[in-house]
Amino acid sequence: MTTLSICMIVRNEQKNLPRFFKSIQGLADEIIVVDTGSKDRTKQIVAREPKAKLLEMKWDNDFSKARNVSLQAATKEWILVLDPDEKVEDHREIRSLLGESGKAAFHIKIRNMQPKGSLTQFEDSYLIRLFRNQPYHRFVGRIHEQISPSIHAENGEVGLSQAMIVHYGYIDDKVQGNQSRRARNLALLQKELTDNPTDFYYLFHMGLAHKVIDTDEAKKFFEQSLSHGKKQDMPEQIEEQIHMRLAQIALEEYDNGQAILHAKKSLAINPMNLISRVCLVTSQIGAHAFVQAIPNLKLVLAQGKNKLPNPQDFERMLVLCQQQVVKSQSN
Repeated sequence: MTTLSICMIVRNEQKNLPRFFKSIQGLADEIIVVDTGSKDRTKQIVAREPKAKLLEMKWDNDFSKARNVSLQAATKEWILVLDPDEKVEDHREIRSLLGESGKAAFHIKIRNMQPKGSLTQFEDSYLIRLFRNQPYHRFVGRIHEQISPSIHAENGEVGLSQAMIVHYGYIDDKVQGNQSRRARNLALLQKELTDNPTDFYYLFHMGLAHKVIDTDEAKKFFEQSLSHGKKQDMPEQIEEQIHMRLAQIALEEYDNGQAILHAKKSLAINPMNLISRVCLVTSQIGAHAFVQAIPNLKLVLAQGKNKLPNPQDFERMLVLCQQQVVKSQSN
């Protein structure tokens, strides 16, 4: 039977670990946990897990370094990288992937639960989290670390899976006990951009980090990411996400024209992007483009009833738009 190591890094995660360990019970053949300086009961909780191997290292403001310590300690054939604020949804799906011959790694759906007041209850993205245990598979980047460059460098084939991991971390800005996620990320991203000022990937993440504190700065970083990304083979998924974020910012600034422009660019890449569709339809209604809004409202309701926190609002919008169209035709 093909074997699996779960690799993770932790610090001050006593609140999340009980749920995490419950979600992976029976999935892993070993669990490699690298603690980077916990002051709470994290290490005691890990020590109670029979399959867990606890390693300790000093935090060096480098997520890849810590991740790679965990990879180096893994002894099984496959590695699944997880965080303590996550939950694995389907063990059978993960296990079924381990028997796939020819694949070096798999993209896993990450369902990021969103804080109250967000346009949708969650956002889905795909990341390489499951890969073969090879000495050349290593992470790069101080933050928003990536395993994909090392896989692609060896021409490894990456598959797309139906497995899903639910991530709860974005509901709260506090991480690793009481640290601000945003402040931590900004400091590490700035270091990356000091070394690589035109890297579209880190410019994109710098835009994300600024989005809720300074929209002008966020727009600047998103636009720089798009500009440099054209020369660096930017993946379509990131381009889609940038236009979605720019549409959100324009919507917040009541700039219907820019919101419509960026939402359409995002949807041209991925017609199933619900947030971009919501931005588009909201801006169309704001611009009194009721005829154009109606088909998009129907799509929002068809795609997003289980994702939207307020589907009844969109049902009312649809009725309003239909009434407005009838009224204009009768005049």
